[in-house]
Amino acid sequence: MNNEQLYLDKQVIDKQFEVIRVFGSIIIVFMHSSIMYGGYGVAFPKIKSEFFKFFSFYFYSFMIELFMLLSGITYGICLNKSNEYSDAKFVLFSKFKRLMIPYYLTGILYVAPIMIILKITNKNYFKYVLIDIILGKNCRHLWFLLALFDNFIFIIILRSFIISEKKEEIILIISIFLLLITREIPDILCLNRALYFFLFFSLGYFIHNKIETINPFFSQNLSLWFSLGFATFPLSLFGRAIHGRLKAIQVLPGVFFYFCFARIICQSFLSNNIIFDMILKNGFGIYIIHPMLIYFMYFKYGQNNIKPWILVFSTTITAIIFSLIISVFLRLFHLAFLIGEI
Repeated sequence: MNNEQLYLDKQVIDKQFEVIRVFGSIIIVFMHSSIMYGGYGVAFPKIKSEFFKFFSFYFYSFMIELFMLLSGITYGICLNKSNEYSDAKFVLFSKFKRLMIPYYLTGILYVAPIMIILKITNKNYFKYVLIDIILGKNCRHLWFLLALFDNFIFIIILRSFIISEKKEEIILIISIFLLLITREIPDILCLNRALYFFLFFSLGYFIHNKIETINPFFSQNLSLWFSLGFATFPLSLFGRAIHGRLKAIQVLPGVFFYFCFARIICQSFLSNNIIFDMILKNGFGIYIIHPMLIYFMYFKYGQNNIKPWILVFSTTITAIIFSLIISVFLRLFHLAFLIGEI
């Protein structure tokens, strides 16, 4: 492969990652808008919808795993590109600023007050902050930031102790073992969830330098990945009941199906427009801000006779727009550290 072709391939891969982030951000907001119909949200709409119940279960069955996979890939690529990423202290400090400062500040100043105002929790403010935010017992959507930070700690510790040249392979094997003990770990600081998702983080780390080989395989076997991706549909109906160890196997086709889908989209107009660029720039802010906006809308309108598709789509669009606006204002007022920009 000549240098020009290699450069073009890397450009496509970078765009592919952007597509995953942008469409992933949209789908996550859509999931949080539709999960209310699955009986697992904080509000229960008056009009039921089996379609949105199924939709939310399906995407919940692999979207978080996909983002953990992407985080592992990004970590591996940064290790190759930047000498700073070889410094464990630098990585932990930068990830603490990126993940944990928004986690604590957003949790204490944004999530906790709204949980009290909407009476989603019966704890008082200080008890909720101590138990559910600081200890991570019920930190709502912010658990992902805490679990991701845990995974960075896991992989840095493992990399420091493993001397072998096959670190990626050994870490992947260890992550499978850690998956087996997730149920034995107390639900504190999101450690049990982090151990489950570490399999996907380490899988991303394992394949980070194999993307140029994997992408052509996806393209040449497109029908296979579409078939496997759709095969997860019926399994996703039982997504909340499937044991984590089995679910880890079940979600893999969905993860790679979406990865393949992103490669197709990155060559279309859907990934080359101002809306795409805005969501890409503000994806982290959208994730942090949108769930509480959705809670407000469902508490206000959920018990009205509004058709599910109208409520879900209007809530999704409104949450994205206001999250974008709030993210922009936070930058204007030099508060971007609340959305991980330090």
